[in-house]
Amino acid sequence: CMATFGVASMTLLFTLSKRQGWLSSTKSGSKFVKSSCSKSSNESSNAFLDATNPKDFQEWGKELLLWITDYRDKCKSLPVISRVEPNYLQKALPLAAPETAEGWKSIMSDLDSKILPGITHWEASNNFFAYFKPHSSYPAVLGEMLCAGLNVMGFDWIASPACTELEVVTLDWLARLLNLPERFMGGSEGPGG
Repeated sequence: CMATFGVASMTLLFTLSKRQGWLSSTKSGSKFVKSSCSKSSNESSNAFLDATNPKDFQEWGKELLLWITDYRDKCKSLPVISRVEPNYLQKALPLAAPETAEGWKSIMSDLDSKILPGITHWEASNNFFAYFKPHSSYPAVLGEMLCAGLNVMGFDWIASPACTELEVVTLDWLARLLNLPERFMGGSEGPGG
């Protein structure tokens, strides 16, 4: 499951990089380049905005938060399980990644018209009773946004002491809530801690 999300994330990054002009195709491959499509942030939101510009990032972020709250409201009236046919997205998207940048409104339009029809609406809580929903609350969504913003690599202590130690502390809280033996605590000599 995580590998699938990883591949999807890399695909999205590649697509957005191409759309925003960060990635340029050459005969020998692809390379990152500074966008030449950037316009000032006070132009319309359909302009080719520079994704590395903090003002544009704030503008996009506000728009995306509004989109998420709107989606969370309307998804309760959508069919829970997608009604698309297999390979529908391959038919809806170009064969090759776009060569020129597209504006934010165009990207959001693709999300509404091409991606949403193929989504299982886990948030339609009044109709969907399967699996679990780890990001069902708005605080969880904000937590995910904060994690992405910090971009912490928590693979060992030295990479990010706070990340590792917070994980140990919260897992200890969980172990205590479950009345697990002391050997399950992070400070235990083990086995288990």
